[in-house]
Amino acid sequence: MQNAIRYITRAATVEENDGGLQAKFDFYASLAKQVNAELKRAEKDAIAAGDAERVITGTADLAPNRDLYIELHGVKAWNSNKRTSNRTTLIWK
Repeated sequence: MQNAIRYITRAATVEENDGGLQAKFDFYASLAKQVNAELKRAEKDAIAAGDAERVITGTADLAPNRDLYIELHGVKAWNSNKRTSNRTTLIWK
């Protein structure tokens, strides 16, 4: 595993040398997307082979979304009870 990480880190450095920090970032972002796809595929294969299964291990309470909340309680209640958070995006200069 450590050899693979070193290889990926060296590849990211090559990307950075060729295209700067944005190229390095894009390399890692693309890699993460590919790794997540492979992880999902490995899970699907394990389930299909009978080596694993998805089981419900608990439940979680979920709040209604904006539209449902407004439908249930009205816009006035939404405006007085809603919470806001900041969304950020990485912008390259």
